[in-house]
Amino acid sequence: DFQKGTLMFAPRVGRIMSYDPSVEQSAVVIGDSQAGPYTWVGKGLSALGYKPVILGAGGTGYTRGNGTVDNYPEALEAEEWLLPWGNPGLVIIQGGGNDAYGPANAEIRNNAVQLIRELKRTYPHTRLVMVGVIGDGKGRRAEIDDLLARVAAEQGLDFLSPKDWWKRYSLDSKLDDGLHMGKAGHD
Repeated sequence: DFQKGTLMFAPRVGRIMSYDPSVEQSAVVIGDSQAGPYTWVGKGLSALGYKPVILGAGGTGYTRGNGTVDNYPEALEAEEWLLPWGNPGLVIIQGGGNDAYGPANAEIRNNAVQLIRELKRTYPHTRLVMVGVIGDGKGRRAEIDDLLARVAAEQGLDFLSPKDWWKRYSLDSKLDDGLHMGKAGHD
């Protein structure tokens, strides 16, 4: 037990995990900069009645680390962020936008499958949902969204595709830097 929480070793999965007595009301989110508590991901989950537990970090993805936090499967393996123990109400795997800069589809796919397998092993009774890459429906971001949709289907996960939301919902004017929405965009 620590001032800001409790850690435990979970022998079944072989890793240190956080302890949250209300984990059943939580939505665990592994994601990038789109997945903060005040982003469309965090706000959407809160509006649905979940308590978002945001893991991952800005600048990361299935194959990309940000210099401090590794890519999703490596960060999980290295315990750079800790999954909560128990049965969360929902697990969201979000991201892929940072993977648009360099790695081949095969590497993205392999890392996504590796992460999904580990999450299924950790949470065999929890619904997993994959969220693709937000964008304007064109280019590498859309290609990765399509790739992740195929991975989700192969792995039996529900998939939410935001690949054309910037265009569909006229969000281009709400992008602070061409890739990240400001408060109005997230709202």
